[in-house]
Amino acid sequence: GHEALEIPAPPLSEEDIPGLREQLGRLLDFGPEGKPEPSVSARPEESSSTGE
Repeated sequence: GHEALEIPAPPLSEEDIPGLREQLGRLLDFGPEGKPEPSVSARPEESSSTGE
């Protein structure tokens, strides 16, 4: 998974950057840096639990 780190980021729009960071954060598991909302991933059980 280190290969992705070596690959240079293409010229994306500012609007796409935040979206990609979130995806990369989950795939590479960066942490809070890639996840603007750590609370969501911090407790995924709640999301699954909510389904009445």
